[in-house]
Amino acid sequence: MSTRDRRAWGSLTRERIVVAALDLARREGLGAVTIRRVAEESGASRMALYRHVADKEALIELVADAVAEAVVPPVATDRPWREQLRAFARELRATLLAYPGFADLLAARHGHGPGSLRLFDTVIGIIRSAGMDGAEAARWFTVFMDVVAGRVHRESSGDAHSVLLGHAPVDAEGLPHLSAVASHLGTMTSADLFESELALVIEAMGAQRP
Repeated sequence: MSTRDRRAWGSLTRERIVVAALDLARREGLGAVTIRRVAEESGASRMALYRHVADKEALIELVADAVAEAVVPPVATDRPWREQLRAFARELRATLLAYPGFADLLAARHGHGPGSLRLFDTVIGIIRSAGMDGAEAARWFTVFMDVVAGRVHRESSGDAHSVLLGHAPVDAEGLPHLSAVASHLGTMTSADLFESELALVIEAMGAQRP
């Protein structure tokens, strides 16, 4: 954007910066979010951005927090905890897929902004409503986030299927059990795998209830 097209002095706000950064992250992934690129997207100079965010790390934290905030749905306490957790997991996966790179950031750094903390608090609240104490809730929260973020990471990395045999032809001669399923290997979609993994976690969680 040319200098003459830049935003008027004083019109840039932190909210506008976050909106521009979110749009860029959605189109090109979190890796594209830099001070320079967001300044271009905002129609402002880099110095203008620095008046609102200290550096790239602070910018990424703002974006991550806004993404996390968007995931948290209203708490439906009238629904069984299994339904709440399943709906939350689906919404979280969809959001993480919409912002490439965010799942890795969430897994590696565990954001501490208000949005991220509210997301974590909501998940833990659902798990605790199943009757878990503090230690068990912490354990299953960790497992839940690992399953969702791990699935998104594999999908984003181009490895949509976690089975070793994948789509490769299988020579199952003399292997009766493998032969029985060979034609079905690699036919599951990423969504199928996610739902199966989620079902396993929720079933195991239910079995561990006091």
